[in-house]
Amino acid sequence: MDIINLFGDILAKEIDKPGIACRGIIRLAIKLDFPGKNVENLSYEDLSHVFKNGLKKKLEVIGELNVNAISKKMIMELTKKQSILTFTH
Repeated sequence: MDIINLFGDILAKEIDKPGIACRGIIRLAIKLDFPGKNVENLSYEDLSHVFKNGLKKKLEVIGELNVNAISKKMIMELTKKQSILTFTH
């Protein structure tokens, strides 16, 4: 399972944007917080950090207003899907 596709689709529903754009936003947020780190090697803690920090910054850049609520939703989904993330490592 591709973690970027999974969370990109979740983000797309939250902000009503195309999935491909949301996957790009998540990738940019990862690069902001963890430059040079391979996406496939991100841990639960890494993704949680990205959703709390880099993703919020990227959402602010595109003009999203509810970045805190979106961040909390993404972290909630990450927590729910933690077992999937564990199996992919």
